[in-house]
Amino acid sequence: ENVIPGKGFNDKKAWQRFLILFNGPLVNVFLAIILTAFFLSGHGVVNMTSTAVGSIMENLPAQAEGLQAGDLILSVNGESVSNWVEMARSIREAASTGPVTLEIEREGARFKKTISIPFNSTYGAALLGVRPPFVRYGAFTALKNAFSYTVSMSIEMIQGIIRWALRAQDVEVTGPIGIATMAGEAAKQGIWTFISFLALINLNLGLINLFPFPALDGGRLVFILGEIATRKRLPERVENYIHFVGFVLLISLILFITWKDISRIFSL
Repeated sequence: ENVIPGKGFNDKKAWQRFLILFNGPLVNVFLAIILTAFFLSGHGVVNMTSTAVGSIMENLPAQAEGLQAGDLILSVNGESVSNWVEMARSIREAASTGPVTLEIEREGARFKKTISIPFNSTYGAALLGVRPPFVRYGAFTALKNAFSYTVSMSIEMIQGIIRWALRAQDVEVTGPIGIATMAGEAAKQGIWTFISFLALINLNLGLINLFPFPALDGGRLVFILGEIATRKRLPERVENYIHFVGFVLLISLILFITWKDISRIFSL
């Protein structure tokens, strides 16, 4: 290939090469945010960020005690709760020792209810019988929440990879065939499921590509950061050899995972 002198990638300054390499994973993450925002705005999501009641389940304590959609549960046995997960956990723990006292806000008025919540064998836990609300966000709020969701998911993914590396947790790994299979299953479940799947895959690609492994963008970025810090560039032949070894290891891993995916498909 004929390249105009001074116009090739290796002829660029270190910071320019850094931005070029970083932009690939960044676009993946940016696309994940846009897809998530589209999902939150067009489809909606169960709102777990507050303790507002969305609906009441039939034949359970909440219905018998007169709780209503729109009620805001402020505390459980005197302890404040700020989100749905925290509230549900507090109710389950409190119900195991006796009646549960809830402080509730309804249309600006506050009152308390003491409710006996027995163990429900159908659901395998003490169940009050309330569901969180389902909400669709406006464009700006959807974009803001998509950003926070993406940050939270990124942290969870990185923590999961670290736990897997430390053998503290088993992680299911899949390759191109497995991803294609999951994409097909997601598409069968509808456009919104497929969009959320695409967002997750893009986030995975962006984060994994930033890992400091030779042959990945993250590995190349490490070399550029070293060049910027030391003001010395590693000989191109040496760097290419290191990335070649990394590439061989990466392809070997992909082939191994692909074989596992094929074996899994035929064993179904």
